[in-house]
Amino acid sequence: MFSLTHCPQHETVETQTALVRIFNPASRYKTQASTYRYFGPLLRFDHHQPLTKEEVRKLTLKGKEDPERGITYWGYTLSCCLVELFGDPKIVEFKDYEVAIATLEQPLLLLDIRDQGAMAALGSVADRFVSQAWSRFLLNSLNGGNTKVLASRRPRNGFSRYFYEQIDIYQKVDGILYSNAHNGEKAIALYERSEPIISNAKIQTRPLKDRSIRHLIDAAVAENNMNCFEPYG
Repeated sequence: MFSLTHCPQHETVETQTALVRIFNPASRYKTQASTYRYFGPLLRFDHHQPLTKEEVRKLTLKGKEDPERGITYWGYTLSCCLVELFGDPKIVEFKDYEVAIATLEQPLLLLDIRDQGAMAALGSVADRFVSQAWSRFLLNSLNGGNTKVLASRRPRNGFSRYFYEQIDIYQKVDGILYSNAHNGEKAIALYERSEPIISNAKIQTRPLKDRSIRHLIDAAVAENNMNCFEPYG
């Protein structure tokens, strides 16, 4: 059904590219525009070390502090970030949220796991159990012949850890390029390896409810059948 290649696919995010992020400074992680979350794994491409069975029994949260592994999620557009964050409830909440736009001064190297890139990643997996799990996930992602890979928002932490750790196979990538769960736009998960690049980027921030970006939000809301929770300030 598929022709597998053993060459992982990569995408370079060139200098002067603008990346977008929505973050909440009031969250329990005290998130800022350029910070990484060292608590996890919580989301599908978190690469934090997994919890032990004993930790799972003792902890009320699903993750733990991992001082060596941090993650942050970005997109190329504001609409991508909006649907990633608010796509499940279908309601955009403005309270406390801010938008960061980072213009890169250095390039980023990403492992591309979209569509055929996902199949290439599968062909490169040496661990039989990881390969089988990845293969099952890809097959379950098929919908009427459409191979929109990684559409599910369920955690896929084991895959991300494998891609992160197997440098000889995937290179020392800065993160993962994947398809947005709701509208298929390019989305990015960045490992802590990229922290110097993001810290060196030119970053501008503004409140999500800033009227200067209202037209972008309104367009994304309309295109993705979403609603706004509260009026603009």
